[in-house]
Formats: sequence, C-alpha cells, structure tokens
Amino acid sequence: MGKSAWILPFFVGLTNTAAWAEPPVCDSADHCVWIMENHGPHEFDYSVLVSELEGFGADGKEFLIMLVGDKDADIAGRSMDILADGNFNLNRDEANEIVKTWPGSNVEKLGRLMAKIGSPFVQSRMIETLTHKDKKVRRESRRVLASMRRDKKIYQLRGHEHGPLAKAVLEAPTREIVQMLAAYSPDKTKPFLQRALKTGDSASVIAAYDALYKIDKEMAFAALLQTLREIETPDQAFAIGALLRHRHKGREDGFYLDF
Repeated sequence: MGKSAWILPFFVGLTNTAAWAEPPVCDSADHCVWIMENHGPHEFDYSVLVSELEGFGADGKEFLIMLVGDKDADIAGRSMDILADGNFNLNRDEANEIVKTWPGSNVEKLGRLMAKIGSPFVQSRMIETLTHKDKKVRRESRRVLASMRRDKKIYQLRGHEHGPLAKAVLEAPTREIVQMLAAYSPDKTKPFLQRALKTGDSASVIAAYDALYKIDKEMAFAALLQTLREIETPDQAFAIGALLRHRHKGREDGFYLDF
C-alpha cells in the first residue's frame, strides 16, 4: 500500500479525535455562570453555555433559577434565555420558583420562559396580570396565554379568575381570552361575549359569536343584528365582515343566510 493510501485516513482520524476530545469551556457550573455574568451573547456563543450548563445537571439549574430573579435585568434575561433554550427538565417546585418571579425585571424574556413551562400556575399568573398597570405586562400575559393554547396547554379555570378575564375582554380582547371566558356558565359570560362582538378585533368577534351560538342560536343572531345597527368604526365593520366570511367560507356566491 502506498503512503498516500494511509496518510489521509491517518490525518482524518486525528482531526476527528481532536474534535471529539475538545475540552469543555467551563470547569464548573459556577464558571459557566461567571462567563454569563461577564460576557453577553454578542461576546460569547451562548449555545455552548446552554450545552455545558445542561451537563452540570442540578448545579446548573440551581444557579440559573437563582439568577432569574436577579436585580440586574441583563443577567436575569440571560438566565431566562438559557433556561428557555435548553432542556433542563425542571421539576414542579423549580418551575414554580421561576413562575413566582413574574413579571420580573425582563417581561419579554420571562414571558418566553413562562410559555415553555406552560403549567396551571403559569396560566393563573397570566390571568392575574391581564389587567396589570404596565402595558408590557398586559401584552405579554396575552401572548403567553395564546402560546399555551396553541400548544394545547389548557387547564381548568378557577372561579375567581372570571373577573380578570371578563375585564380583559372588555378592555382589550383576544381570541384566547374570549375562549377562556366562554368556559364559564352562560349567565356569567353572555353580557361580555355580546360586548366582545362590538370590538374591532376580528379573531375576538369570531370567538365571541361562536361561543354565543353554542349557548343559543337565536340569541346569538339577535346580538349580531344589534351589533350591526351600532357599528361606528371601520374596524368594527371589518371584524363583522370577517365573522361573516368565517361562518360561511364554503359559499362561493358570498350569500350569507344561515346564522
């Protein structure tokens, strides 16, 4: 066998061995955290930190969970990102410890982590803050609830949660909030669902009418007619048009008859 026949495989083997044997960046979970605290994502490949902190198991989780509540919004946000991007297998107590920090110092990043946890406790916390004084918290609460429902993380609602949901439907409804409110008894939901028909949000109007229709077809149609009489803005008109298209999307002639 000529030299060229064995030299190339030899060097390929060396290269593969070197890559396989590449030493870790962190000596310990504490070292990884030091890197995170002193170097942002623009200075260091955080996918490496995610991988290595996962490898440190309980030690890595403990540091990250502790730092989620850090007063420094940057450090807290980096911890949230690593927990959201990694696979740390949080147990219930660990997850609850994180959820208790909501809304925290970095609402958007913590919201992403809340959606990933997606537990009944998360659902309750998001409902509590649907009417929060901070607009960012209100918006993120709605986003997390929407994400959870898309992922089929839907849990039983509590009696006291009807109030925040009803208020949220009146102030700034979304399809998901309307659907959640509709889970309560008709006597507690009809007035709010009828009000939701008058919003300019198409998804909310469709969800509200669908819920009213399940309760009472004639009552739903009467509410729709009343809404048509009271239209005041182009957004309201557009939303009702979207409802009609949704209810009768199979009709090619565009004639809407059966409500």
